[in-house]
Amino acid sequence: MQNAVLPVSRRGFLGGVAATSSLGLLPGLLPAAFAQTGSVLRIATESDVLTWDPIAAIGSRMPILRSVFDSPFVQKPEDMSIIPHVVREWEWLDAGHTLKLTFRDDVVFHNGDPLTAEDFKFTYFDRPQAEPRLALAGIYNGYISGIEVTSPTEAIVHWAKVMPIAIDWMGSLANFILPKAYFESVGAEGFIAKPIGSGPYRLAEYQPGARIVLAANPDYWAGRPAHDTVIFDVVREPSARVAAVQSGQADLATALPVREALRLDGLPGITGRVEPGVRVFSLLVRDIGGFEDERVRLAAHHAIDKQALSQALYGGVARPVSVIGIPQMPSYDPDFIFPYDPEKAKALLAEAGYGPDKPVEITFYSLNGIFPNDWELSRAITGMWARVGINAKLEQMDIPKFYELNPAGRLPEAVFWGWAGPANDPEQFTGTLLNPDSQFSVIKREDMRDKLTPLLGEFDREARFAGYTDAARYAVEKGYVIPLLQAVEGFAYKDDVDFTYYPTGYYEPWRIGRK
Repeated sequence: MQNAVLPVSRRGFLGGVAATSSLGLLPGLLPAAFAQTGSVLRIATESDVLTWDPIAAIGSRMPILRSVFDSPFVQKPEDMSIIPHVVREWEWLDAGHTLKLTFRDDVVFHNGDPLTAEDFKFTYFDRPQAEPRLALAGIYNGYISGIEVTSPTEAIVHWAKVMPIAIDWMGSLANFILPKAYFESVGAEGFIAKPIGSGPYRLAEYQPGARIVLAANPDYWAGRPAHDTVIFDVVREPSARVAAVQSGQADLATALPVREALRLDGLPGITGRVEPGVRVFSLLVRDIGGFEDERVRLAAHHAIDKQALSQALYGGVARPVSVIGIPQMPSYDPDFIFPYDPEKAKALLAEAGYGPDKPVEITFYSLNGIFPNDWELSRAITGMWARVGINAKLEQMDIPKFYELNPAGRLPEAVFWGWAGPANDPEQFTGTLLNPDSQFSVIKREDMRDKLTPLLGEFDREARFAGYTDAARYAVEKGYVIPLLQAVEGFAYKDDVDFTYYPTGYYEPWRIGRK
């Protein structure tokens, strides 16, 4: 399937919208300690890391963590295929039960210790088993039965259960390698206070919620980074990120509102872009309260005009989707379309005893300023719901709150979420968000467990994708999730910045040079 990118005309989209914004500058200039360290790249980013324990860093900003830590594999930026990184070679010795990994011998942690197979074993097996709450343990817990270190550069991973996308997982999300000796010497709290990785940058300064300063690792095995210093300014308000790049304080600003990214593209010295990515905007729902009735959940889906949302908020670039996934993803069914049908929504609500004169009451949580136009999208949905008989109380939520409330089962009926499956595999979309055994799942349904669990060990690619196609459609038809749009990324940067956008959204600061 072709990865079509819909062009957006800045002039046509803005339609005469005034090119003005409230300018608020960043809270501080370049720290004096780093003012003379050579070339500096400054990025206005939308959120802070949640923790400097990189294998517990679900929901954190991967470009930041990938600057400090290395993973066994990475994705080839152009097509998102998995390629070796710290791992030099890999081989399945049998059908999904024994994996041989050969590591590079020239990778060194920031404190000078070499990265070896022992560090991999510590990260992927020894420590997660002791602390199963960790994100990395949640991925591999129950799958890896043991890791045998046969030399400093070789490890044999024994799998208790077949994991068809094991290599894909090791190249995505929080799959970084910790330095065993250093971690054990300082403990978990000491490591979080002073993290050590083997990546292209080391952490030089951290002001929680405000600023992250990274200093180049001159001995990085993959080559010296493009800049001596990278500064991430945590700027949660979208308008402030716009102001940062427009005023010249930031070289790059991410997660910008679409209109602002396109407006900035018309200003001298600035390039603004809007691109589709691997993220999917959706409503994660729970079968509680007003959404306990399947008819109400389906009515809520039928009431949403996704094309209108795309046109109004994303210039038509954000594609409406009917399942959790993107059109480029294997197993995506382009023929399944869940229709916008407000009359059908009203009929379903009437069957359930509700309507515009007797609305069903729900609570709706949404992010605000994390993804382009996320809050505006949620507000528009509440308006569409109100017209058919769903009264949604919209409340703001941040990413840490989601990860606090979800494990405790304390989320409301509906939550706006932006989910990226960086390996571009259906297991990381439907399989992750709807399997009740997953730590990311919001709704816990036995019928979804029955459909998805067998696919976790299916090594036959064709059979696995067919199973996910069926499960994705079934979940939508039961009202277990409401897919909305293939998300877009809005960003802007100075014209002299040599920036490459990758569909994963995981831009690479160490490769962002100057023209």
